[in-house]
Amino acid sequence: MAIKREAVNAAWAQVDVVLQRRADLIPNLVETVKGFAAQEQTVFGDIAKARSALLGAHSPADKIAANGQLDSALGRLLVVVEKLSPVKIQRELSAPTGRASGH
Repeated sequence: MAIKREAVNAAWAQVDVVLQRRADLIPNLVETVKGFAAQEQTVFGDIAKARSALLGAHSPADKIAANGQLDSALGRLLVVVEKLSPVKIQRELSAPTGRASGH
Protein backbone atom coordinates (compact mmCIF):
# COMPACT_ATOMS: atom_id res chain seq x y z
CA MET A 1 0.00 0.00 0.00
CA ALA A 2 2.84 2.40 0.81
CA ILE A 3 4.42 1.75 -2.60
CA LYS A 4 1.16 2.66 -4.37
CA ARG A 5 0.79 5.79 -2.25
CA GLU A 6 4.31 6.88 -3.21
CA ALA A 7 3.54 6.21 -6.88
CA VAL A 8 0.40 8.36 -6.63
CA ASN A 9 2.34 11.13 -4.87
CA ALA A 10 5.05 11.01 -7.53
CA ALA A 11 2.44 11.17 -10.30
CA TRP A 12 0.77 14.18 -8.66
CA ALA A 13 4.14 15.87 -8.28
CA GLN A 14 4.64 15.45 -12.03
CA VAL A 15 1.17 16.91 -12.66
CA ASP A 16 2.06 19.89 -10.45
CA VAL A 17 5.23 20.48 -12.48
CA VAL A 18 3.30 20.41 -15.76
CA LEU A 19 0.59 22.72 -14.42
CA GLN A 20 3.19 25.17 -13.11
CA ARG A 21 5.02 25.18 -16.45
CA ARG A 22 1.73 25.78 -18.24
CA ALA A 23 0.87 28.65 -15.92
CA ASP A 24 4.34 30.15 -16.44
CA LEU A 25 3.86 30.17 -20.24
CA ILE A 26 0.52 32.02 -20.23
CA PRO A 27 2.09 35.51 -19.83
CA ASN A 28 4.26 34.85 -22.91
CA LEU A 29 1.20 33.89 -24.94
CA VAL A 30 -0.72 36.94 -23.76
CA GLU A 31 2.17 39.27 -24.61
CA THR A 32 2.50 37.75 -28.08
CA VAL A 33 -1.18 38.36 -28.80
CA LYS A 34 -1.02 41.86 -27.30
CA GLY A 35 1.92 42.64 -29.55
CA PHE A 36 -0.08 41.75 -32.65
CA ALA A 37 -3.11 43.70 -31.46
CA ALA A 38 -1.12 46.80 -30.49
CA GLN A 39 0.64 46.92 -33.83
CA GLU A 40 -2.67 46.59 -35.67
CA GLN A 41 -4.31 49.36 -33.65
CA THR A 42 -1.45 51.76 -34.38
CA VAL A 43 -1.59 51.04 -38.10
CA PHE A 44 -5.38 51.37 -38.23
CA GLY A 45 -5.16 54.70 -36.40
CA ASP A 46 -2.47 55.94 -38.79
CA ILE A 47 -4.59 54.96 -41.79
CA ALA A 48 -7.63 56.76 -40.39
CA LYS A 49 -5.60 59.93 -39.73
CA ALA A 50 -3.99 59.84 -43.17
CA ARG A 51 -7.36 59.28 -44.85
CA SER A 52 -8.89 62.18 -42.94
CA ALA A 53 -5.96 64.39 -43.92
CA LEU A 54 -6.38 63.41 -47.56
CA LEU A 55 -10.11 64.08 -47.52
CA GLY A 56 -9.58 67.42 -45.75
CA ALA A 57 -6.72 68.61 -47.93
CA HIS A 58 -7.49 71.63 -50.10
CA SER A 59 -4.30 72.61 -51.87
CA PRO A 60 -2.40 70.36 -54.25
CA ALA A 61 0.60 70.40 -51.88
CA ASP A 62 -1.59 69.30 -48.96
CA LYS A 63 -3.14 66.55 -51.09
CA ILE A 64 0.29 65.30 -52.17
CA ALA A 65 1.54 65.28 -48.57
CA ALA A 66 -1.60 63.54 -47.30
CA ASN A 67 -1.41 60.97 -50.08
CA GLY A 68 2.19 60.25 -49.05
CA GLN A 69 1.05 59.71 -45.47
CA LEU A 70 -1.69 57.37 -46.68
CA ASP A 71 0.77 55.42 -48.85
CA SER A 72 3.08 55.03 -45.87
CA ALA A 73 0.28 53.88 -43.56
CA LEU A 74 -1.02 51.41 -46.15
CA GLY A 75 2.52 50.07 -46.58
CA ARG A 76 2.68 49.40 -42.83
CA LEU A 77 -0.71 47.68 -43.07
CA LEU A 78 0.68 45.34 -45.73
CA VAL A 79 3.58 44.50 -43.42
CA VAL A 80 1.10 43.68 -40.63
CA VAL A 81 -0.93 41.53 -43.02
CA GLU A 82 2.19 39.62 -44.01
CA LYS A 83 3.12 39.15 -40.37
CA LEU A 84 -0.39 37.98 -39.59
CA SER A 85 -0.55 35.39 -42.33
CA PRO A 86 -2.20 32.23 -41.00
CA VAL A 87 1.05 30.28 -41.23
CA LYS A 88 2.99 32.96 -39.34
CA ILE A 89 0.29 33.32 -36.69
CA GLN A 90 0.20 29.57 -36.22
CA ARG A 91 3.98 29.43 -35.89
CA GLU A 92 4.13 32.39 -33.48
CA LEU A 93 1.36 31.11 -31.26
CA SER A 94 1.88 27.37 -31.45
CA ALA A 95 5.05 27.25 -29.39
CA PRO A 96 3.63 28.93 -26.28
CA THR A 97 0.18 27.37 -26.64
CA GLY A 98 1.60 23.95 -27.35
CA ARG A 99 3.73 24.11 -24.24
CA ALA A 100 0.92 25.69 -22.24
CA SER A 101 -1.49 22.95 -23.24
CA GLY A 102 1.04 20.32 -22.28
CA HIS A 103 1.73 19.08 -25.82
